[in-house]
Amino acid sequence: KIDLITTAVTFNEIRRSNKKVKKFWIKAFFDDEATVDKLQGRIRIKSMNHRGLDSTRLLLKELGIKSNITGQNIDNSWYLTLSRPEARKFVLKIGFDHTKKKILSKELI
Repeated sequence: KIDLITTAVTFNEIRRSNKKVKKFWIKAFFDDEATVDKLQGRIRIKSMNHRGLDSTRLLLKELGIKSNITGQNIDNSWYLTLSRPEARKFVLKIGFDHTKKKILSKELI
């Protein structure tokens, strides 16, 4: 079970942090959870946690990267999506450490 109080405190700490910390957290999250769709030219994260996706959307916005949340899907999940122009910004400003995602994301530039 997710401890929502700890999650909220952790997110608030990240939100109050400098850009370097925010970028580090976003990169780690996207390395783990994102899918790079080179055919559609987008980057997406599917999650059951709408609140977590919204928190991520806010962090991205603070770094000048726009994203959209869509859903609720039939399986109760949500998508956070970076369109092609925003995916390019993501790759240039933050990028991936995950080898396969790093290679795929270079094709979005």
